[in-house]
Amino acid sequence: MPLLNTITTPWAEAFLQLYNSVYEHMYAVSSEASWAASTDVSDYHDGLSTGAAQAEAAFEGDPSVIATTNRLLAEKAKLTPLEVKQLESIRLAAAN
Repeated sequence: MPLLNTITTPWAEAFLQLYNSVYEHMYAVSSEASWAASTDVSDYHDGLSTGAAQAEAAFEGDPSVIATTNRLLAEKAKLTPLEVKQLESIRLAAAN
């Protein structure tokens, strides 16, 4: 494969690496809190689950995440198909 357009792809790779790293940890914490709330019903665990879900939603819908995703997708032709698919998934998650 020829070198992809030099600026957009490294920027997309760096953004996706950071986003995925943060998201994986937030998702793990949210899942664990949700599981605890389901298996040990208490105000404490419900609060943890709600807080974790709100933090995850705040990250997904962060204005800088949305702006960066949109900027990168505006240069879709310069991205790999996998990067485009990941960025579109991020944009969809932000819309929820």
